[in-house]
Amino acid sequence: VANKYDDKSGTGEQSRHPLAATYMSEEWHNACCQVASYHDLKAVTSPLPSPIETVMVNDRRVYVKRDDLLRLHGSNASGNKARKMLVLGEMIPAEDFPDVVVSYGGPQSNAMLALAAICAAKNSELLSNEQQQDEDDKDGLSELLADSENFSNDDDDYSIDGTTFKESEKSAQVRLQVMERPDEISLRTPEPRKRFIYYTKKLPRYLRNQPNGNLLRAKTLGMELVELSHAKYQELFGGPNGGPAEPPAELEPPIPGNSIWVPQGGFSSSAIPGVRRLANEIATFWIKNGEGPLAVVVPAGTGTTAFFLQRELNRLSEEDQRQRDIRVIAVPCIGDDAYLRRQMMYLDKSCGGSGAVHDLPDILLPRFRENQSKGYFTFGVPSKEILDVFREMEKDHGIFLDLLYGAPTWALLLPHLSSQASVNVSGSPTVGKQIMYLHCGGLEGVSSQLTRYKHQGLISPDELQI
Repeated sequence: VANKYDDKSGTGEQSRHPLAATYMSEEWHNACCQVASYHDLKAVTSPLPSPIETVMVNDRRVYVKRDDLLRLHGSNASGNKARKMLVLGEMIPAEDFPDVVVSYGGPQSNAMLALAAICAAKNSELLSNEQQQDEDDKDGLSELLADSENFSNDDDDYSIDGTTFKESEKSAQVRLQVMERPDEISLRTPEPRKRFIYYTKKLPRYLRNQPNGNLLRAKTLGMELVELSHAKYQELFGGPNGGPAEPPAELEPPIPGNSIWVPQGGFSSSAIPGVRRLANEIATFWIKNGEGPLAVVVPAGTGTTAFFLQRELNRLSEEDQRQRDIRVIAVPCIGDDAYLRRQMMYLDKSCGGSGAVHDLPDILLPRFRENQSKGYFTFGVPSKEILDVFREMEKDHGIFLDLLYGAPTWALLLPHLSSQASVNVSGSPTVGKQIMYLHCGGLEGVSSQLTRYKHQGLISPDELQI
């Protein structure tokens, strides 16, 4: 597991393979070693740096880092998942990719769709490689068979390996020689199909009968869905800190030694290379264009992106004296601030850190304005406040958001950016800082999210996106 690899991210660093910290049991561990042993990781050509735009919100300038525009080559995995899945999607070629990827989570998860797309892309890459090899084989065979036409026509008889043949026997004899020379012909065994197995809770009847959104897309891409009872799912993947980063002990790898476990939402150190790129892009932009401290607002589920982004920005600040103060503000979208803090502390410890609170990003606490409910939102439950902000941000500011992370984040952030004297923003981590919002994407799930709002009577059918 301690094998070195070339990060090729522009940092010039050598470090442990980012997948190496994820798999704990021996059989999963072996799979990790197989991937970690690949030294010559191919140059990563995508995603290119995402653009940064500027909008005015509540009379404040807000920079928007458009990670929603990112696409990984081949799989088209987008947004935040293009960062987290950079290792699987771009840094491991198809021939070295594990035969089985295993993960778990909700049936409309963006991470689920990204993993399904990556596995499908690896299968396409293998097929393309096989087709190219077939063409090369045909060309080689044609050259060998062409020898039958290149003998001199001056003599009726000719000799091969001391045996004399008539002119009419030339072509057949050369073909016989070709078939007896297997070293001249590539005899290949087809690559095994790359599989993606995904565990989720038992689906509602309507979704099982009529899959939609990310679930439909992932199944179309070949995902193998395993439904578990709520009790069994909780037994395997539950816990006070959310799902486990390690595979449950009772969950056997489908192919021992060649199965990769990906925690829910990419909750592992495998996200570091992609987030490191993000930190470099933000830091470079701010050195050239920024003035004063900057707060980068990040929607947070497991907190993986927010945590590693703060850590990488801290590292850059230590290495470059030009680097100004940049703090990450994580906005809880699943659970509350205490839950998110536990998640990030657990992730820090699993990566060799201290788990100390001062090493974590700032966490945005709710502030209340008129007609705003108390506290954080319940993940996935339709809310009129979230819908109002979803519409407001698109209509007034041209920012199209998803309804699980983006719109709830802005619903919690807007009171902190209020210009009204009646709103007390003292103590907010946004005070005295310029604001950059990290647009994490997730837009592929908006249609299924709006369907939930329709079922709750919060929107009309003509507002649904197909």
